[in-house]
Amino acid sequence: MISLSVRCKSAILAAVIAASGSLGAFEFSALPKPSARTVTVAGLVTVWAMWIRLTTKGSNWDYTTDDWRADFEAFLNSYNIFNAESRATLMKLFDKWIVGRQVSIIDVTYREKDENGMVTTRKDKKLKTRPFGLMGLFDSYILSQFKKTNELIKEIQGVSVLMQSPDPVAYILTDKLVK
Repeated sequence: MISLSVRCKSAILAAVIAASGSLGAFEFSALPKPSARTVTVAGLVTVWAMWIRLTTKGSNWDYTTDDWRADFEAFLNSYNIFNAESRATLMKLFDKWIVGRQVSIIDVTYREKDENGMVTTRKDKKLKTRPFGLMGLFDSYILSQFKKTNELIKEIQGVSVLMQSPDPVAYILTDKLVK
């Protein structure tokens, strides 16, 4: 008995062969052109889905650019999207080069002992993983800067309200922006 996936593949192949013939040919100019709004929404949904994949994937992937030639050869060899191995190869390459890896910065505490026997503690940040791929770089260099700028704007608004308010103590106690 033939499995369902082989039947589906055969049906799709038959439809493609029928559409490529002269009887089933049609002009693409007759299809409606998508509006700018549709293209924008589709682009935003795609970026949003890639960002979700980036943030939920984790950072234990060892991606390097040294093997780009092998990745390109794997991409060219996986032309049959109906084959499960080729589809897995394409998804792996998409995950690596388009989605990528998110930057990970962790807090580190160093404790050192002086010659006097006094222990000093120094806090620092350490880069755990570097960003990789299109979405990983976009997230680390663009979106994270937007978050930092947003936090800075909130602080500037608080300072401006504090300077304009006749009663700064009330502002500090309520911790609300008074307009």
